[in-house]
Amino acid sequence: MNRETDGQQVYQEIDLRQVIEVLDRRKWIIIILTLTALLTSAILSFFILPPVYEAQTTLLVVQGDAKKVTRTEGNDLESMISTISRLPEMTIKTYVEQIKDPVLLSGVITKLDLAKEGYTVESLGKMLKVTALKDTNLIEVKVNNTDPKLAVAIGSTLTELFLESISKNTQQQLSKSVLFLQDQIKVVSKDLEAERAKLKELEARPRSIAFLEQERVSIGNDLNKFRSLYLESQVSYQQLQAGLKELEKRLKEIPPAEQTQTNSLYVSLKEQVTAKNIALTEKGAQMEALSNRMKQLQTQLDQLQAELTNKKNETELVQRKVEELEKTYALLSEKITQTQITKSINLGETSIQIVSPSTLKVDPVKPNKKLNLALAGVLGLMMSVVFAFVLEFLDNKIRTREDVEKHLGLPVLGMIPKFKENGKDKNSFGKDTGYAERSTTTAK
Repeated sequence: MNRETDGQQVYQEIDLRQVIEVLDRRKWIIIILTLTALLTSAILSFFILPPVYEAQTTLLVVQGDAKKVTRTEGNDLESMISTISRLPEMTIKTYVEQIKDPVLLSGVITKLDLAKEGYTVESLGKMLKVTALKDTNLIEVKVNNTDPKLAVAIGSTLTELFLESISKNTQQQLSKSVLFLQDQIKVVSKDLEAERAKLKELEARPRSIAFLEQERVSIGNDLNKFRSLYLESQVSYQQLQAGLKELEKRLKEIPPAEQTQTNSLYVSLKEQVTAKNIALTEKGAQMEALSNRMKQLQTQLDQLQAELTNKKNETELVQRKVEELEKTYALLSEKITQTQITKSINLGETSIQIVSPSTLKVDPVKPNKKLNLALAGVLGLMMSVVFAFVLEFLDNKIRTREDVEKHLGLPVLGMIPKFKENGKDKNSFGKDTGYAERSTTTAK
């Protein structure tokens, strides 16, 4: 250590022997204070502080913190309905907070009639410790109380009310889901009836899809028949043209001088050419008539096809709505049935299982007598040592040769020894000193 003197620092070394001497001189103070602390702690722990007992309940969360399964729904409506009818996913932390819910604690006070004993929700909450064991689905519920039977009763009642609250909340949630689904199925049923009536009306129209289909087939057959006739007429026309060309060629081969009415060959060829022209004209007229008829039939077929397409689209649209509504109705009915089945199950007992009922520990958890005594001994020893050094610091008496040299800065020339005679301390002159201090003589 160091101190300042006239602006200069003077360093002083602390000798271990001096520390040991101080502890030796003040040992009785240290012993007395340490024993006093131990005695005080023993009296408090064994006689004054009431023993606190602990009742422990262990719960197993069946569904808590389970990995969520991502399902790919084939339909957004099905996904929405499943979400509505599905219970909210509860984690272990949620269950832990629910156990400490003031409403639940108030229910325990009411059921056990603890209000007359001065218990409140706050005081009961301080007795309660709820923890989730790491890397498990276990929840520990600990209740501390000076009355061991009451600690067990509080733990059992709290667990019972907790399971009842889970079932009650689940029932309420499922009841709301069922009511919502029932309202939705009424709306869907009404829409389904309207669409079915509309579909029947479309099917009962005079020019129905079936009628138009038959008409389209009939016109198509007629069109194909006329096309065949037209192709046959076209072949015949081409044959007549070829025959006419051949006759005209042969006719040109006859010399002009022989082209007289007396020439039977010329007359015959002339008559054949005339007949071919007549036949070509007739065949051309027939082909034109067939072509016109084919155009008429094609026009009718196009109009019929357009009408048929519109009616099919309209009918298919209504049919698709009917199918969607039927699917929705079936899905809602299925979800209502599932929800009602789930509602009939006591989920408080299926999602939470009691692994270990409220069980009392044999020994009190408070006060920890061994720990209290150990702490009292350590603290008493520390405080007594500090107190001993404080007394030593405040003590300004000079007792030893070293004190003279240290505090007065004077050399010691001699020492008057002390001795005991008849139990009294005397110096070398035989006078009773009345005290055990060592006398010193210093040079001035």
